[in-house]
Amino acid sequence: MLSQKEIEFLHSPNNFDPEYRKALRHRIRSKVDSLKEEILLLQRAGYKVTENCNLVTEFSNPQTSSNQASFAKTKWTGGDLNPRPLECKSSVHTS
Repeated sequence: MLSQKEIEFLHSPNNFDPEYRKALRHRIRSKVDSLKEEILLLQRAGYKVTENCNLVTEFSNPQTSSNQASFAKTKWTGGDLNPRPLECKSSVHTS
């Protein structure tokens, strides 16, 4: 999520020019704000997020997770999603 320069800045901010420090702080703050919004979205979707927001720990909606498990066991038995006419009925003939 953070660029290499942003990570370097977090380790030693005094090594950067004051104007560049300001820009890096702004970029990091914007990314943190985006991350907070995404965490709220995850929580609304039923994910449990740890208190310090470091890790999504588990899916908390048992109905959805059981649907996912049953979907994973389902095998595709349907036909082609894009059925094409047989070669003799199509307007394009191969030699």
